[in-house]
Amino acid sequence: MNINLRQVPFTRYDSYMSLGIRPTQERPDGELWLRNVHGYPGRREALVMRLLADGREVPSESTADATVLCMESDAGWVEMCMPEPNLLHIRGRGVTLRLIMEPESSDNVINYGDGRWLINARSMLTKYLLTPLVGKVSMDAPWRVERCSEMTADIEPAADGRLEAIIDECPYAVLTGDHERTFEESVAAVTEEFRTWRGRLPEPGKELAEAGELAAYVLWSAAVPPEGFLTRRGILMSKNHMDRVFSWDYLFNAMALANSHRDLAWDQVMLFFDIQSEAGHFPDFVSDQHWQWNYVKPPIQGWALRWMMRRCDWLDAEYLRQVYRPLAKWTDWWFDHRDCDGDGLPQYNHGNDSGWDNGTCFALRPPIEGPDLASYLAVQMDTLAEIAGKLGRDDEAAEWSRRADELVGKLLEHSWNGESFTAPQSGTHETADEGDTLLLFLPLVLGERLPEQVRRKLIDGLKKPGRFLTEHGLATENPASDLYEPNGYWRGPIWAPPTMVLVDAISALGEKDLAADIARRFCRTCAASGMAENFDALTGEGHRDRAYTWTAAVFLILATEM
Repeated sequence: MNINLRQVPFTRYDSYMSLGIRPTQERPDGELWLRNVHGYPGRREALVMRLLADGREVPSESTADATVLCMESDAGWVEMCMPEPNLLHIRGRGVTLRLIMEPESSDNVINYGDGRWLINARSMLTKYLLTPLVGKVSMDAPWRVERCSEMTADIEPAADGRLEAIIDECPYAVLTGDHERTFEESVAAVTEEFRTWRGRLPEPGKELAEAGELAAYVLWSAAVPPEGFLTRRGILMSKNHMDRVFSWDYLFNAMALANSHRDLAWDQVMLFFDIQSEAGHFPDFVSDQHWQWNYVKPPIQGWALRWMMRRCDWLDAEYLRQVYRPLAKWTDWWFDHRDCDGDGLPQYNHGNDSGWDNGTCFALRPPIEGPDLASYLAVQMDTLAEIAGKLGRDDEAAEWSRRADELVGKLLEHSWNGESFTAPQSGTHETADEGDTLLLFLPLVLGERLPEQVRRKLIDGLKKPGRFLTEHGLATENPASDLYEPNGYWRGPIWAPPTMVLVDAISALGEKDLAADIARRFCRTCAASGMAENFDALTGEGHRDRAYTWTAAVFLILATEM
């Protein structure tokens, strides 16, 4: 498997370091950077990497697979691998590897003895220790009053043309990894680690095998250890741009790993329950060094848990007891804090709360009573009823079922107009006149709770030629809509979450052929365009972040189940 470094970072399980090609003003075609993916919402690009021969920079090409990255030039080459999460092992021949950083306030460089240099990258809240093993490190870092004004480190070869060095990332104490193993041993160690991870995942069919390898790598390489605000090992949405854990994205990753990597899957389920507020809600996202509480995300926890409970025989009462009270608290929060007009139907205060940030149902000023929100909450209450029953809390189970019945009744009375669901503005109950969004079909998660006539109209709407179902999957906005945008985020592109939710929903309603068809189109799009954050509905081109874990997760689920 080859990695396109312009789209997918070279990194590994549990590491906050990654390498990728990024364009710069000086070099719009891009060059190789060592990046910092700690959650501090500031600087990411740490060290740019270039090759030199005879003291001059030489053009190079960078290629990578899951375990080795290679920079090649006519004069020589440099290879890198990450045998440990905080360690980059480097070797080369015939060239010098130059590392350049543009220091910011308080960044500095320290001679650390024995030919080593410590880069104190305060602007990125981390440090990098450069240790030469073969050859030497030459540092140019002039001091200007309180910081280095510039920094260039050359890892130079020995007399025989060979170079070898280690970069240790050490955000806290300056600790070094294992410098005794050879480069070949380093490669063998990380190769075996990835092979073991990959081998436990289900295998897609032959047609999708290469995409399955990429999806496995994207998930494996996006994991980070518990640190700071992360109480458990988390899977970032990406180590490109979306290098945080968002409070609905993470559940798709848990689902994909539920039967192959149980502990990691359960860590994803519990991660946000660990940091739940006293009121009952979750932050919009969290990373090791940062979280944001301005928005929430839709309550799909009950739906995801139900999906896992149907497939995981290990999800017994011991596990369900851990989630029951926090899930109940999260459910109640929506009714206690997000129902300003008191009509019993909770609201989104912003498109970001729904996950469909700029979906066309938010053409009216929020708050908006999304029909998907009431549907997710009803499913969540059904799941709570099921869990309560398994825990012997029969009275509570009956109450959750009653509340779910009541909520579905209010949703149908309030938001079904006889032909389709609507997304009314809370208080006024006005609805947008323009747009044709797939979000209004998400109440299909209610399954047989919906009257047969309602189910039929929704499914017929999905099947209608030229509406949502394109060659590449389900568009989030009808391409014929005046508000459709090819790269319009939730105004057209194909996304993994609604694909997964709707495939699961319609399959449960007996529409097996339609579900399989949608899954097949989506998986082929991933195979052709990678694990992108979203895809052009008409061309299948990948958009935005090109190494997104929920896309990888949904691909693996659909490729192996559907």
